[in-house]
Parts: sequence; structure tokens; C-alpha cells
Amino acid sequence: MTKLDEIGRYWDNVYKQFHRSNPSRMSVWNEQPHPFFSRYIDFLKYKGVKNVLDAGCGEGRESKPFYDAGFNIIGVDASKSALTLFRKNFGNSERVSIVHALLEELPIEPESIDALICYHVLTHIKEVHKVLDNFYTILRNGGYALLEFTSKKDSTYGQGGRLSDREFLQHGVYLRYDEPDDIGRMVERFEFVSPFTSEYITDPSHGSGYIREKRHRHHSYFVVARK
Repeated sequence: MTKLDEIGRYWDNVYKQFHRSNPSRMSVWNEQPHPFFSRYIDFLKYKGVKNVLDAGCGEGRESKPFYDAGFNIIGVDASKSALTLFRKNFGNSERVSIVHALLEELPIEPESIDALICYHVLTHIKEVHKVLDNFYTILRNGGYALLEFTSKKDSTYGQGGRLSDREFLQHGVYLRYDEPDDIGRMVERFEFVSPFTSEYITDPSHGSGYIREKRHRHHSYFVVARK
């Protein structure tokens, strides 16, 4: 079994269990898109962005405002179940394409992406430097990366088996919690467009297939960076 198969199988189960029990909900993760990303829609339009890649897209909740604003969307996820829902939620639009892949092994042409968004995904990836290098490679010169990093202020910090001060294994799920100095080192190849944004958000239950079955509070640092 490949790493993609192994990781995809886990997340497939999360999506299948959740949507079987919650057919009226669009997303496992939250009722609404996170407002951070949509704040930059007008800015990205002004900068001539045409396509937006959603890295770890899930069912497409974060992509929807960008699609509605006229951008072409590329959804990338390790879960085939998520990508099926993603495609369904956009009605098989010609402006939407999907890629079944790990972010560590991103099969996207270099310098082909105008902008990308990534929400609550990097926290699960141990080889995060490899992912950020891939993001840098696929962005065109002057392209934008809108990134979320889960912080130690998150309500889930400290839960599970401790791998390091920043890393935990929670019921078999890897999570890393980053602070501004960590983030600065990780994205040093990029140019920061604006200061870090520090934000809280409350998530609902993610269903019995995942490790969060009750409403809980997340804290994240958000970054807008340019290649």
C-alpha cells in the first residue's frame, strides 16, 4: 500500500462516516468558510489572479467563495471521498478540476498556479518543509500563498502522545502546533505581504470517524506570502 493509499483510506472513512450521519452538512469541518481567505478575494483579483489551488480541499468549503467570485479552482486532496464531494458541490463545473495526491508529492506543473490556499492541513503533515517547497515551486513568480498554521493556543494543544513540544499523536493522528518564529523559518523562501493574523474560530463536531466529536475552539496564525 502506498502512502497516498494509506492516508487516503483514513480520511475516506472520516468523510464517509460524517456524511452518512449528517447529509445536510456541506463539510465535516465547519458550517462556513473561514473568513480570513475571502478577505483577500478582491486583492487577488486586483493582482490578476485567475486560478486558485485549494491544498487539502476537502469538500470545497474554503474554495466556494473563490469560485463564486469567478476564479478557476484546483482542488487537491488525498481522499477520493472528499474529491467526489468536492466535484459534486461545484456541479461538475468546467472551472473546477481535482487532483488526487499528497501535498508532499504534488503533481502540479512548476509556476502554473497564481495563488493557493491551505487551511488546517499543514498541522497534519510532518514533512511540512517538503510541502512548502512544493508550494513555492508550483506558484508562478509573484504568486500568492494564503496559509494557516495551528498554534499552541489551540484548545487541542497538549492532547495525546507527546512527540516533541510542538508535536502530538492524538488517537493515531499527527498534529503539529506552530508559533510565529517557527512559521517564519518555514516560509523564509517567501516574502510576507502582511503581518501574521492571529485568529480564533469554533468548530462543530467532526463526526464519529474523527478525533473531535464535540464543539471545540481552534487558534491559528494566518500568513499571506508571495513568491
